[in-house]
Amino acid sequence: MPKQHLRYEYRIFCDDPLSFTKRIDRSFSKLEEKSSSETYLLFSNRKEYNLKIRDEHLDIKQLVERREGFQKWRPIPPQEIAGVLEELGLRSSSDDLSGLIQECGEREDASVAELFKSRTLYARGDVLTEIATGEIEGEPYASIAAESSDLEQLSDVVKELKLAKLPNTSYIEKLLQQTRR
Repeated sequence: MPKQHLRYEYRIFCDDPLSFTKRIDRSFSKLEEKSSSETYLLFSNRKEYNLKIRDEHLDIKQLVERREGFQKWRPIPPQEIAGVLEELGLRSSSDDLSGLIQECGEREDASVAELFKSRTLYARGDVLTEIATGEIEGEPYASIAAESSDLEQLSDVVKELKLAKLPNTSYIEKLLQQTRR
């Protein structure tokens, strides 16, 4: 999914993604399938930041707005990452991923969560959708997400796919629930 612009997101976690998958397959174009192992750095008192290590690279995004049930996220550009890490009280740099993981594992207000994800990406207009399945700390999960910089288009897709039957839950919220932090 694109990383360099503000975007609204709606993500659900569900037990059976099949009905959502059928709706997405009917009206969206399949882009690609990917699998990845990811490490999330979680902060119980700073839930507005999503810090994820994937493919030996640290990505950070910041929740900047909740609007009409949607979450608006801003990807943190590389030149701002050091400032965010400092704000979070981390001493390690984005080049020292094992140091960041170790620091978070040692802190009372932070934790580390491992996630394996197989995902299929789809697009229609300015809206991207993702069907993801995998494991969070060894427990199976399924997630359906839709995102766009265009809130009106995204809102229409969320209604069409009937995603709003379940609460909009970010990976950070889900991981914090699952790790009880």
